[in-house]
Amino acid sequence: MILLNSFITGLFPYKCCLCNQDLKHELKTKNKQLNRLCEKCCLDLLQNTSLKRFHAKVENLEADQKIGQFFYFWNFENYAETLIKKYKFGRNYRLAELFAEFAFICLRNFNILNTTTDQGSSCAKDSDSKVELAAWDYICHVPSAPSSIKRKRFNHAQMLANALSKRIRIDTSRNALSASRERKSQSELNKSSRLKNIAGAFSAAPEIVRNRKVLLIDDITTTGATIAECCKTLYEAGARQVDVITLAKRELFEI
Repeated sequence: MILLNSFITGLFPYKCCLCNQDLKHELKTKNKQLNRLCEKCCLDLLQNTSLKRFHAKVENLEADQKIGQFFYFWNFENYAETLIKKYKFGRNYRLAELFAEFAFICLRNFNILNTTTDQGSSCAKDSDSKVELAAWDYICHVPSAPSSIKRKRFNHAQMLANALSKRIRIDTSRNALSASRERKSQSELNKSSRLKNIAGAFSAAPEIVRNRKVLLIDDITTTGATIAECCKTLYEAGARQVDVITLAKRELFEI
């Protein structure tokens, strides 16, 4: 087996997901997901991974439909932008596991997987001294439009949710929230058009989410319009609380 692995590695050397540098076949750590990166890229990404609050005003939610907590790990730039683009548009499916591993490390180090406590120190700290996230009943993902799944040939947010589910041992529910119609890509629209484009785009299953605490997962947030519509739909179906985690936050530059 060792000879076979060495032969395969000689033909198809492992490369860093970020810089494409050849990697040694021997595992550097016991964490095989982190070994998809070279040592430099892994350390750089870990040092720039933190639990950040989404502070922008989220519109289109009623007073009793407030998002419980809304966090992200990276700004959509540099390493994070490169990896997310490779995942979404380069069909590098395995990156879902890498993202989930970084998310798990950060959530664990900030004690989010337990109850409210002071933040840990293994990741860079956010400006808030405490975080409050209750245990969740389900993890669900922001549903992609059917045409998007057909074009990309996979559901990127669902794969992220599934990968994180395995690590924090909370069930996913692919049927809790679904796309009820086609819609344009939000990335092509300005802020006002985003709200119109996403209105009424989702439906939720009351029999799944009623009186439940839900963790909603997505890859990128910009204005929060898509997240707000998902939360509104979940609350209208009877969800007790909706918390949100996205990989990155992207700035919206309008002309």
